[in-house]
Amino acid sequence: MEPDFNSLMRPHKICLCRSVTREQIIAAVRAGARSLPAVQQATLAATGCGTCFPRLYEVFEEAMRIVADEEAGQRRLEQL
Repeated sequence: MEPDFNSLMRPHKICLCRSVTREQIIAAVRAGARSLPAVQQATLAATGCGTCFPRLYEVFEEAMRIVADEEAGQRRLEQL
């Protein structure tokens, strides 16, 4: 049995229609896209067929945590 194409691409591409990667989503959040619609506008993820929307949401939540941790670390450094 051959692997499903979507499962093979999952680690690399979040949105196959628009060829959007996890890294692009995180970069969009770092650049100020702090809502799901803003990330969609910045990356075009989940604006084609919409199949990737659940995965986009997961990565968006992860990106928000990453950026929050980075910002908290930066604030701690600034207080030194």
